[in-house]
Amino acid sequence: MLTITAPTAYLQQPGLRKQAGEHIKPYARELRILTSPRAWQAVNPGLSHSLESAGIRWQLEYLDGECTDEAIERLRDNVVAQGAQGILALGGGRVMDCAKAAADTLDDVVLINFATLAATCAAWSPFAIVYNAQGGHHHGLLVTKKPALVLVDSEVIAHTDVRYLKAGIVDALAKWFELEPYQRQNPGRLGLDLKVSVARQALEVYAQWGSEAVIANQNQQVTPALEKVIEANIVLAGLANSVHDD
Repeated sequence: MLTITAPTAYLQQPGLRKQAGEHIKPYARELRILTSPRAWQAVNPGLSHSLESAGIRWQLEYLDGECTDEAIERLRDNVVAQGAQGILALGGGRVMDCAKAAADTLDDVVLINFATLAATCAAWSPFAIVYNAQGGHHHGLLVTKKPALVLVDSEVIAHTDVRYLKAGIVDALAKWFELEPYQRQNPGRLGLDLKVSVARQALEVYAQWGSEAVIANQNQQVTPALEKVIEANIVLAGLANSVHDD
């Protein structure tokens, strides 16, 4: 059996935080926002004003530490207690993974991911990595609920430390080097062929645009090269993770 788990919609553009409310409003009018202090600062006041203008109510929750089983359970309980219609995960991989795991257990709650880093494909990928309180790997989860919407403000990404963009490039490159040998040993597997094809496309993006994107990020500029590399880090790497077969 071949399955592909992917977000319903993906939107990436500079300044998106200032229009996010209009895109979120069709999905939920009452949000539980899971974020970190740094990520919340990076998108405001633009995001707050946008949510208010769209008539969206929200309560804020900071992820204190790692994505642990306890953090997932706490977020789930807080969403239920609030009566939120959706979870807005705003930040990097830890925030995304915690929100994905919590939303996966809540049938009537939509998940919206707003990535403020391009360091991993967590905003797209159907996997959540759970740690213990000391930061050690505990277990992984394959979630079944797909995000209703993934938002990326490339202007926010451009103002992050370039090491995050580089980390996302390495994360995506690793998928090619991990998957391609399996394809050679298992020819004709459609799921594996799809994964390798997407990983190869990311490789080609980095060969053409990678150096320019790193320079743009260092200069805090949104350029076509940076947009292409953000897409590769999040969408292409995430899609390679989203295809599964027996």
